[in-house]
Amino acid sequence: MFATLGCTLLLSISSIYGDEERVGCRPEEIFSFTQGYPVEDALFFVKLGSYCREKDKLEEAESYLCKALEQDPDFSQAYTELGLLCLQREEFLRAKEYFYRSLQIAPCDPGAMEGLEKVALEWEKEKCTQRCALEIYHDLLCCDPDNPNLLFRIGRLYAWLDDRKCGEYYLLLALKSDPDFSDAEIQLGLLYFWEKRWDEAEIMLCKFPESQAAQEARAKIFLSNRCYREALEVLTPLLCKEEKEFGFNTLYAHTLMLLRRYYDSERFHRLAVCEDPCNEKSWNHLFYVKKYTHPTLYLDANYIEAKEDDPDLDAPVVRDYYQYNKAIFTFPTHYCLQWSVTGIGGTQREKDIFPPTGTNYYVAYAGGGIQAKLFLPADWAFKVFAAGKEAWPARNGFFPFGATARFEPGAILSFTPEKIGFFAAAYRESFITKNFAHITSELLSRTPLVANFEYRFSDLYQLAVRGDAELIFYQDSIGNRQKNQAVWAKIEPPPFPDYVFLKYFFEHKGFDQVTTNYYSFKNQWRHTAGIGLHTKTDRATYVEILYEKGWELTRNLVQPIGSFISTAAKRFLHRDRVALLLTHRVHDCLRVELSGHYFRSTLPYRDWGGKASLLMEF
Repeated sequence: MFATLGCTLLLSISSIYGDEERVGCRPEEIFSFTQGYPVEDALFFVKLGSYCREKDKLEEAESYLCKALEQDPDFSQAYTELGLLCLQREEFLRAKEYFYRSLQIAPCDPGAMEGLEKVALEWEKEKCTQRCALEIYHDLLCCDPDNPNLLFRIGRLYAWLDDRKCGEYYLLLALKSDPDFSDAEIQLGLLYFWEKRWDEAEIMLCKFPESQAAQEARAKIFLSNRCYREALEVLTPLLCKEEKEFGFNTLYAHTLMLLRRYYDSERFHRLAVCEDPCNEKSWNHLFYVKKYTHPTLYLDANYIEAKEDDPDLDAPVVRDYYQYNKAIFTFPTHYCLQWSVTGIGGTQREKDIFPPTGTNYYVAYAGGGIQAKLFLPADWAFKVFAAGKEAWPARNGFFPFGATARFEPGAILSFTPEKIGFFAAAYRESFITKNFAHITSELLSRTPLVANFEYRFSDLYQLAVRGDAELIFYQDSIGNRQKNQAVWAKIEPPPFPDYVFLKYFFEHKGFDQVTTNYYSFKNQWRHTAGIGLHTKTDRATYVEILYEKGWELTRNLVQPIGSFISTAAKRFLHRDRVALLLTHRVHDCLRVELSGHYFRSTLPYRDWGGKASLLMEF
């Protein structure tokens, strides 16, 4: 039945006599090729069909093979030849059917097995047909259970299909059958790499310096462990290869970026985006690198509104309004020197909403500064800056403000090798506050001395831990000092490390003296835990949602709230905060960012606000 239907379809396309105008297999060729075979025998027509197929006379070959099946419907060699003919036409499903029909008649026929293997090799290239290829390899393995090539291909397909346990089993069988099978050993090393079994992967892959896949996997292992120099040493010999596999430029550029070789990284990132213009990860890294190699302009606008109750009056008493704008133009003058020019401006207003109502102060300010950042050897960087700030009254209030100018210099030293980060800074800053002794508002200066240390555990769900210490000197009449200590941690837990993160923050603060002129206390302990959801960071559009819950205990505090002063020997508060961040990047030239938050404590105090920023790279 199978033979009759198959030949009916094939004969409808062509006849065994062919078309007079078509150039077929010449008689002398046929006579030479079939000499010694009985005419009109099935084998005679199979030989004719095979000969014509090899000469690319596919329609004529079909005719002869169907004639063979008319002579002998169970002639396995004819089905094998029809399968090979369908392979030449890239009709893989029909080829598979013919080869299986041949094996039904002649189990383990070498020709049909070889043809089926070719079908499977084509099907394993596409994700949607890899399961079909796997079935074929298993069927072939029944005839040759110790074939290392079949065992290797089965193991590789299982690995590609994320069945790593089965993949490892068959790859180990392939190596048992042929201990020198390098492809199986490389694939097993890659499987260990995908499972984050770094040590076993390194043992396997280090034996094959000429294999780009093996060396790229080793480099990714080093990158995951933040061993960036070792990753570069592994990748650099591959540069001399004339033909590199797809994705090499992206990996090499990323490694250079992590080593802060920004100009070299930009060159390879440009090759990567030319190679794959749709790869947003490469565009994202190129955008980051250009901040250090090209002029950039950053603009942002912030607005925050707050409302605060006095716990002694049990009523809302004050509203605060903050508006702040900033522009930064950055340009490199050398591969290790970067300059920035900054301009700022904004307003701050405090309004009493508890009788007697009115404005306490309404202040406008503006300023500017210049900064130089020097990239030093061995992962050190030094930043020095100087800024000026001037504030003046925008409107008279209950606490009059006198026009004031401040000079605010500073310096920052940082050390950021692969797994640790160290940061030390000293700078001058100022903030607007009320002076209850003189019934005025003023621009009060202070000098923070800051140091922190961070360690990143690369093999523990990207866990990062940081400790901070800060000493702040206030330039007020009492020469006050504030001491802060903090511990911060962040982790991306399973099973969704690319989409979920957890945060924890502990902070202790204290002032030498309490004062009525600004919020001060002897001791304060604050715990904050947070959970965040976010999209992958290598996309053009990034979204992050964060919820934080905090607990705060303060002892011996003095807190100005509007025109009132609240004091307490002990105060315990709950704190809740929700934040949303949305960014969108346009290739390597523009990024827009929008963010907003809402915060509330059980004082009760609440504030809400938003920020819009634009970063342009030229």
